[in-house]
Amino acid sequence: MPRLITTKKEPATMAKNTTKNADIADTGAKDQQDQQDQRDLVPPVPVKVKRLTETAKLPVYATAGAACFDLHADMPPGYPIEVKLPAGAAIELHTGLAFEVEPGWAIKGHSRSGHGFKLGVRLANCTAILDQDYRGEVLIKLKNDGPRDMVIKAGDRIAQAEIVPVFRAEFIEVAEMSKTERGEGGFGSTGG
Repeated sequence: MPRLITTKKEPATMAKNTTKNADIADTGAKDQQDQQDQRDLVPPVPVKVKRLTETAKLPVYATAGAACFDLHADMPPGYPIEVKLPAGAAIELHTGLAFEVEPGWAIKGHSRSGHGFKLGVRLANCTAILDQDYRGEVLIKLKNDGPRDMVIKAGDRIAQAEIVPVFRAEFIEVAEMSKTERGEGGFGSTGG
């Protein structure tokens, strides 16, 4: 039968591991508290989400302080489980989700930072707006401006989006505009 040999260092190691585990637990508790503090400061905007397929992933915020939530590629049965986005090409991807936001709000879609900086991949239309009255599926079109092909798999994060307030303009036709120092100076007129 093997013998268990203990040393004086073992209790210290156990204490160190216990402290490390307590630190991890404290970090998790702190993240939860940060999330609660954030909700207390700015109450969440109710957004209804409908899964259009069984494989669609609901949006999630990656961190407590994230301004945007992630949207994922949905590849339901009958679709390939991964697709290639060749360099220089564009591809339309499904999310399998439809959204309903309250009046006075919209959803604004953005490219993922990592896609842009690391791969040269962006939203084809650079930014996207989901109007309050749109009820169809959210589709994401990615454009690969980078030098390498990109492989997109089912469930991959393909875009990010935020809830934004919508301010409606009241357009007032006038015969004259107020004068400013810049006036009609266009591109480069301010020295840049």
